[in-house]
Parts: sequence; C-alpha cells; structure tokens
Amino acid sequence: MRNARLVMQRYWPQIRIVEVDTIRYLVFVKKNGFRRTIDLNQVEDVCGIYLFDGDKDPVQTDMPNIDSQLGFYFRKK
Repeated sequence: MRNARLVMQRYWPQIRIVEVDTIRYLVFVKKNGFRRTIDLNQVEDVCGIYLFDGDKDPVQTDMPNIDSQLGFYFRKK
C-alpha cells in the first residue's frame, strides 16, 4: 500500500486518493450520472485499489503493478 501511494503521489499527483476500511459498498458516480456499486463482501481481494476517472467504469488493480496500471487506465480513452 505504501508503494502504491508513493507512486501515485509522485507520478500522478492530480489523482485524489480516498481510503476506506469500514464500509461495505463503494458507489462510483460517472459524469453521465450512471452509478456503479461494488459490494466489497463479494470481492475476493481483501485489500486493493479501484481506479476511476468518471468516464469509464471503475477497475480493481493490484498494488504491485500500480505503475503500469495507472498509465494504462488513465491514458486510455
């Protein structure tokens, strides 16, 4: 987690980081108003990162590959 935070702060400072640890649902609201809800009780990975830009659906990524995943997700339209 520490490495992922450092990578994001150094190379993608414009990305807002929101940490949660006591909730069950994540609700992502896209720019067009569509909502995508993720039930964390249904997710097999107990800790992870979701990337979301407001246009595309959120995606879960693994922390060891955060460097490449950030560039792939946020640059691809």
